[in-house]
Amino acid sequence: MPSADLETHHHQHQHLLLEELRAIFRLELADERLASLIIVAAELSADGSAARVAWLCRREDAPVALALERAGPFLRARLAEALGWKRIPRLRFVSLGVLAEGTE
Repeated sequence: MPSADLETHHHQHQHLLLEELRAIFRLELADERLASLIIVAAELSADGSAARVAWLCRREDAPVALALERAGPFLRARLAEALGWKRIPRLRFVSLGVLAEGTE
């Protein structure tokens, strides 16, 4: 497969991962600690084995780091069901801080 095709395929997978994570967070997670979280980006490693998921929080005091860690296995299981990929990447969540008031 030519390099341009591989790059397009990689970007498509990143986009699918991002959209599916957003849907899971919006529709399926019941943990109140994650209610103020917004998934901003998902960046797949070159080999697809890991993904860095960037997020913002609507509230400064939201205790989301532990909740994200605990939700990891559930998220990967749901991604496996929804995406049908051979391999689901390890998820590493990275905070981008608190969403500025009046934006979203």
